[in-house]
Amino acid sequence: MILSPINIPKDTFDSLDKQHTKSIELLNSSFLNFAKNNKNVKFFDLPNEFHQNNLNFIDKCCHVSEKGSSIMAKELNLFYKN
Repeated sequence: MILSPINIPKDTFDSLDKQHTKSIELLNSSFLNFAKNNKNVKFFDLPNEFHQNNLNFIDKCCHVSEKGSSIMAKELNLFYKN
């Protein structure tokens, strides 16, 4: 199993209120800890630069663009090979 954190544009994350940012951080850290504690689970995260570029998303939420999908696929392929 591969778990991935919530990925949203940095501008969106920075504009969220404290309750929402804490919720995202809690969920993402829970996924990471679950992966660390279960040998058949991997945690896949995208490079920080991915979130910096709004062209990787089609909206201010979390839906990736064609460009973002291509980057995500390449990164996931590299992750899977290692």
